[in-house]
Amino acid sequence: MSKRVFLFYENDQPIVSFDASELYAEKYIETLYEFRDFVLDNEEIKNLCSLTNMTDAKVFGENLNETKKVAKQVRPFLTRRAVYGLSTAKLILAKAVNMFAGGTPTKYFQTREEAIAYLLQNE
Repeated sequence: MSKRVFLFYENDQPIVSFDASELYAEKYIETLYEFRDFVLDNEEIKNLCSLTNMTDAKVFGENLNETKKVAKQVRPFLTRRAVYGLSTAKLILAKAVNMFAGGTPTKYFQTREEAIAYLLQNE
């Protein structure tokens, strides 16, 4: 694990953190693959959720295509996903990418605290 992809527990809920803040191009893809590999290597963790920080991330073109591919690959192993730190324009794009990718049910938030609160809800 790294500083950008790691597992933590909040109220006994396992959450994999994907910190894409301030990443761009190759470094974003490298970290995205690290996230994918972590999820796939730990598929035995039940009720795994993900928390993604997209603050000031630069995701365009090929990065979006790779994001869609990874979303499909990890979907069977994640129960919920919360994303925070997106501007309004990037939020619209992120929702479209997730919808077309058929990714894990995802909600978008302004803050980390709001995102974690969602992941801890019993639905």
